[in-house]
Amino acid sequence: MQKLFLDSQECWPADWGHYGPFFVRLAWHCSGTWRITDGRGGCAGGRQRFEPERSWADNTNLDKARALLWPIKSKFGAGLSWGDLFTLAGTAAIKMMGGPITEYCAGRIDSPDGTESLDLGPSEEQRKYAPCAINGTCQRPLGSTTVGLIYLNPEGGHRHASRRQGRRRERSVLDFHGKWPCHQAAGVLGERSMTSRLLHLTLLRLTMGTGILSLNRHLNLGGAAFDERSHTAATPDSDGHYDVDPDPAKSAKDIRDAFGRMGMNDSQTVALIGGGHTFGKSHGACPEGPGPAPNQDVHNPWPGKCGTGKGYLGIRWGMEGPWTTKPTEWDNEFFVDLLNRSWELIKGPGGHWQWQVKNAVEAEKKLMRLTSDMALIHDDIYQALVQEFALNMPAYERAFDEAWFKLTTNGGRWSQEKKCIKGEDFPVPQRSTPRMRYDDPITV
Repeated sequence: MQKLFLDSQECWPADWGHYGPFFVRLAWHCSGTWRITDGRGGCAGGRQRFEPERSWADNTNLDKARALLWPIKSKFGAGLSWGDLFTLAGTAAIKMMGGPITEYCAGRIDSPDGTESLDLGPSEEQRKYAPCAINGTCQRPLGSTTVGLIYLNPEGGHRHASRRQGRRRERSVLDFHGKWPCHQAAGVLGERSMTSRLLHLTLLRLTMGTGILSLNRHLNLGGAAFDERSHTAATPDSDGHYDVDPDPAKSAKDIRDAFGRMGMNDSQTVALIGGGHTFGKSHGACPEGPGPAPNQDVHNPWPGKCGTGKGYLGIRWGMEGPWTTKPTEWDNEFFVDLLNRSWELIKGPGGHWQWQVKNAVEAEKKLMRLTSDMALIHDDIYQALVQEFALNMPAYERAFDEAWFKLTTNGGRWSQEKKCIKGEDFPVPQRSTPRMRYDDPITV
């Protein structure tokens, strides 16, 4: 896995030649579905492979991360669950980049399909038992303010809603024929064969007394739409959308609400946001968006609508830029700069609200912050924690380590043979010097 982190491939080039931040995002987004209200979600089960999670806007292009891991999965087979593989990839990446990891536990049991994620939405089940009339203002038991996002809209909170009548499309959940962009790992759904899976569907059909089309309708999560240009989640029952308000103070309230739903206290929340955004960058240089999600085009999801759709032009969210000047190294620069720089609100190259350093020196011209990042200095409790973590590295590392372990181990089904290892048992390879990717633009 550590070799993979440094093996940038043409099918999906690694930022700065290092896939570490990509896999941190994969583990975070797989794990961040857990909610304290009913214990649903979490990465145990590895259900990010299936609808509805597979097509969430927050998971844009994570199909490429899963594809990059396929050779490791194929090597170890059933002895390594997808849930363990996803979380181990992110945890090993943090450790390799110098982050604080004191323990990792394995033993997650994979789910055969996405049924256990139906209540997370968007789905008929979610609309029935936990309706959200205006996406962005969703309440408990949902684990996020916005269906289709892990926590909340990082661009800002809800301003007002508008509705356009639209037609809901029927989409099949299971993909037997799609090909992963890397390694051609076709239809990677788990350990069971296609025959076994079709038998599973037939049994479901007989049990439920319904036809396959009705079964697909039962499992179909394609009712939620996403505006590919704005990447803003729409209300589930229409092709509507809501406008965002890039007010950090309002965003702080959403942060405490959303992270509270997953059982995180204020210290863990601030440490997770800052720690996660120590690594990598946000991809949003293409104003046209990422293109259709897997539930819209299972054969070529998220191809990108600008150029190759890869590298600098690969889009995940609509905001563009790294958070720190050393995005493959663990440090507390995120908090130091948040306090010691003046930040101004701008529309980024993707047409979305983001923040940049005012009167930046050359090395900081590409740095950005999300409105949800800026919120941490517009709340008294959060700001005090930002100040502590900027000055006290050991306190920051303890808080992040605790929060990351909690994030990646909550929820799901675990084997009785669960095993844990200490962080010092992770091999520590020689760290490489980050290098510029061939298509990274240079400001002259």
